[in-house]
Amino acid sequence: MENSTDFLIRFSRKLNYDDIKENNTIYIGPLKNKNKFLDYMNEKNKNLKIKNRLLTYKNKITKKDTIIDLQTVSQNKEYALVSRIKSTNEAERFLFFSDHDIGVIATVEYFTNKKNLKEFQSNYLKNNESFTAVFIVEGKERTNLGLELILVDNKGFD
Repeated sequence: MENSTDFLIRFSRKLNYDDIKENNTIYIGPLKNKNKFLDYMNEKNKNLKIKNRLLTYKNKITKKDTIIDLQTVSQNKEYALVSRIKSTNEAERFLFFSDHDIGVIATVEYFTNKKNLKEFQSNYLKNNESFTAVFIVEGKERTNLGLELILVDNKGFD
């Protein structure tokens, strides 16, 4: 293990906004439940919002809006979102959202693979550390059978 450090695991319902704002945080959970982390992502990303299970993305460059219904695509496919939000106090939040296990499993696998992380950073982040990425994930029995990146926003953050 490269980074030997203690950390706490807590249920999100036991966190308050100060915890989210002041501490490094990893959240892995559903899109379908209204929670503080989804609210936090909506607050911090100026181009992308999730409300009533609809994702609205305002592309400032093309001046086109994209609306995605985040309901499960099919029995074996679903949307998954990953957002990394770095704040001015150097605290970071890494948020993984999907409705079922396969979406968060697939995106956590993707972002914990050093080769994938380096490639993603090179292709999509440039000098930006914060981003939100939207994927379609295909899987069965909690096994990732395919991951397709459909949208990345790294411009909407303060």
